[in-house]
Amino acid sequence: PTTLIKMADVIDRLGDDALQVNSIFISVDPETDNVEVVNDYVSAFHNQIIGLTGNKEQISNVARDWGVYYQKEFFDGAEEYTVNHLDIIVLANANGEFIDFFPPKIQSALIVEKVRNLIKSD
Repeated sequence: PTTLIKMADVIDRLGDDALQVNSIFISVDPETDNVEVVNDYVSAFHNQIIGLTGNKEQISNVARDWGVYYQKEFFDGAEEYTVNHLDIIVLANANGEFIDFFPPKIQSALIVEKVRNLIKSD
């Protein structure tokens, strides 16, 4: 949730510039996160965040293409599990090309600056 809180803060700080950005959250747990679940989840943070999910193969392909780590891990002796994952924000240009990534502890203002520079350069 902390990454989505940061994404929401960035969207708010961008103001009108946020309309030129697609803020996307991709679930890496297709077994529990269907479209409705993901949309309900992201809407709790900001109405401009788009929630996406897919089947195991689709998520695996996206994660591989963007270099995102995730791993399903079961609790000892239980069927319950958690999904450990890389907690970053990825910045891509309008063509879907990787530009940069932002670690969890980065200040929102630095992300906003980078996004505004990208908008100006396009």
